[in-house]
Amino acid sequence: MAQPSGRTLKIQDATSIRLALMESLNSATNSVDDPVRFEVTEDVNAGGVVAIPRGSIAVGHIVEVEPRRRLGRAGKLNFTIDHVKAPDGTNVRLRASSTRKGDDKTGTVIVGTVLLSPLFLIMRGKDVSVPKGAEVIAYVDGDREIALPGILATITIPAAPPSRAVTGKALTNADVLKLKNAGLGDELIIGKIKASPADYHLDTNDIIELKRAGLSEVIIGAMLAASQQSSSEAQPASIISSPAPRPTVPVGGLSEVPFNSNPAGALVSFSGMAACYTPCVLKLEARRLRVTMTLAGYAEWTREIMVEAGTPVAAELQR
Repeated sequence: MAQPSGRTLKIQDATSIRLALMESLNSATNSVDDPVRFEVTEDVNAGGVVAIPRGSIAVGHIVEVEPRRRLGRAGKLNFTIDHVKAPDGTNVRLRASSTRKGDDKTGTVIVGTVLLSPLFLIMRGKDVSVPKGAEVIAYVDGDREIALPGILATITIPAAPPSRAVTGKALTNADVLKLKNAGLGDELIIGKIKASPADYHLDTNDIIELKRAGLSEVIIGAMLAASQQSSSEAQPASIISSPAPRPTVPVGGLSEVPFNSNPAGALVSFSGMAACYTPCVLKLEARRLRVTMTLAGYAEWTREIMVEAGTPVAAELQR
């Protein structure tokens, strides 16, 4: 049994994770390298602690696809599961089998015709179809350590600094991808982002898609900053957090605020900037803020709060 150690939690190699496909797949419509998303359907426990909560997102991609062919030959559709997102933001690598085989590495191919129930497949000379909700089991690839859920995180949210006005047509996710595909370097793209109004969609799934499309983390970070700066919502802010939340000495002017959700594991964010996964405690300046909690399979929860020491923020998420 994996045990908590200090401020980290070890998830042992070959720990099983039950997943459900979030979008249907079809050999007639999907292409190689298309992203494939899964939702964790059961809490994954380690040492008596929920290490990966139900509703967490795992991602993979299509590795082989072939439409149906003549003479009654069925199509092909093979995909991988690459990693699952832990509550502390860590990508926990996964594989398709419970035991390693030779040089078996992350992303072991899951072959629809072998590992999925025949009830999920439309075969006999037709295209392979895997419906939304199809269940698979993946396994943690090697011992992995994550930060213990609920450890105190420190977030400083200063007032947004004054900045020069930007004019012109607002850039979208598609515009930034066009610049990348045109062969422009990160520096030029970031310069364009800073000089243009922002109209980006940057929730968790959007960021995953942008990363899969080839955008660097530096560019995505610039998009998040530009989106935050151009937001007309109350008190735009920048969030500074440690990569792994750790207890800190109280800082003058900050209040400790617990964040919880039902079910747990929701991403807490402020003006599009991710902060922590519930349950967690943040140190915030005493002011009015707009907080959003998101969890796959549930409606987005957004409220304006007045930060007060010890006053918890709790979200009852609805499907």
